[in-house]
Amino acid sequence: GGNSTTAGGIAAQNIAQWNGVKWDSLTSGVNDGGFVLAITKYKGEIYVGGTFGKIGGINAKGLAKWNGTNWQPFVNATALGYGWVVNFYQYNNELYVLGGFDSIAGMASHKIAKFNGTTWTAFPPLDTVVSGWNIASAAFYGGELYVGGNFDSQIAPNMKDIAKWDGTAWKPVLNGLTGLNTHVGAIEIFNAELYVGGYFQLAGGDPGNNIIKWNGSNWSQLGIGTNNQVMCLKVYNNKLYAAGAFTDAGGISGTTRVAVWDNNNWS
Repeated sequence: GGNSTTAGGIAAQNIAQWNGVKWDSLTSGVNDGGFVLAITKYKGEIYVGGTFGKIGGINAKGLAKWNGTNWQPFVNATALGYGWVVNFYQYNNELYVLGGFDSIAGMASHKIAKFNGTTWTAFPPLDTVVSGWNIASAAFYGGELYVGGNFDSQIAPNMKDIAKWDGTAWKPVLNGLTGLNTHVGAIEIFNAELYVGGYFQLAGGDPGNNIIKWNGSNWSQLGIGTNNQVMCLKVYNNKLYAAGAFTDAGGISGTTRVAVWDNNNWS
């Protein structure tokens, strides 16, 4: 998924499927000017999120599913007449939908909602602004749901770009992120600590340069961090891989766009 018009030489609007031999366009794809930002498999079906209003010719604001043959209408993620989904997160066999919307399945739920395959669960507002702001990543850590993205809560102080849900209410994570133009792009758990990547700097008063880790009480730096934003974090073979717009991670040469952290050093 993404923002493209062809795949393997065939017309494929912003989404395509590879079967091991050839590409398939998944019917007419997204052809309303929107694009695909997230794809996940949940309970045997493919769920797709993005900025689209239609996919495969059916109305689907920001959210749709593919059953292997056809696109199916799904609940709309709506925000001021339009909705977008940025990411999916699965935990305890439930699907969390993250993005920039103020309602889903006809009920108010700001930027995040939970689906168990049958019913939706809404969350109370994290802030009072929808347009242009979103939740982009999530992870359970220490029994609480941490979310990161681009938001500045008016509900409670110090909930800027990162917050946690304790099962009853949204809570700040220390002082949040305070620098200008900050945002969180990725959250991942590695070696029993919560890693947060995005765009933030020590020079702006934040606890690290574009990537930091949280032990439940305090933030720590990963060396000198990176020189530009971190957009993705994944654990593989007991190492943490980071990808983004950076050209330097930890001052190590060759760490352009992608680097690996082994809990002590960058490479």
